Amino acid sequence: MRCEKTSGERSMLIEETRRSTKEHTKMMEKAYRVFCIIIMIGMLWLIRSFDAPIRGFWCDDQSIRFPHLPMIVDYRILLLICIFLPLTLFRLLPASSENDDTIDMDNRLARIGPTSTGWDFMFGFIMNLVLTTYCKLIIARPRPNFYEICQPTVQCEAFETRFISDFNCTTPPFLARNSLQSFFSGHSSTGTYSGFFMALHLAAHWSVDYNVKALTCSVLIGLGLFPGFSQYLNHWHHWSDVLVGQFVGFLMAAAAFQMRYWLSCIKSSAPVG
Repeated sequence: MRCEKTSGERSMLIEETRRSTKEHTKMMEKAYRVFCIIIMIGMLWLIRSFDAPIRGFWCDDQSIRFPHLPMIVDYRILLLICIFLPLTLFRLLPASSENDDTIDMDNRLARIGPTSTGWDFMFGFIMNLVLTTYCKLIIARPRPNFYEICQPTVQCEAFETRFISDFNCTTPPFLARNSLQSFFSGHSSTGTYSGFFMALHLAAHWSVDYNVKALTCSVLIGLGLFPGFSQYLNHWHHWSDVLVGQFVGFLMAAAAFQMRYWLSCIKSSAPVG
């Protein structure tokens, strides 16, 4: 009788230790994500103090002489939508809504879905912003409407076939800095990231008819692609800027969504001490 009681106490102790270890691991993962997010926000703030390099332009380049048109989709509004709409979706349809016993094990997406979907989304979202912002600053490609929003001091009529590398913009500093941030499109990468991440989440955790799920995911991806195309239509980005931004958005969304799956694979393959 004493042995049975001791065995039961030992089992309870082991179970409690496992639960405590699991909770500690989750807390450490969240703390690590918060730390990384703070570091990346600091990187976004730090880049504001850097001066954009001057790459120059060809005077006879007609691709940078388009008119300056207002944006179809304001970037600040796009950021708000791309943050709060996915977070609302994760709240309404959490990844933990299905028990482990009821998850379709043939659907790998369902097994990937973490309980901290919002943290994974924000981690990838800010990382995408950092990558986009630094690429814009370092590459410093002139926008299609560069000549109008920069209004360089050089009169190209006298140097039609000359490459200009020494010039100053006569417009306000914000426009002057913005005129050399074409590659790659922030509208494209941000919209595509949020749209594709939401589509992956729905594909994994929304238990509805397949056709309804496929249609909804297609609509979300299409809406995510629209901001990038709008930037090409109003001459704020070259076509290559838009396509590269969309590719980066797809890649970052897939990586952020599968991050927990990769981590679980590493943990499961680690030797038990």
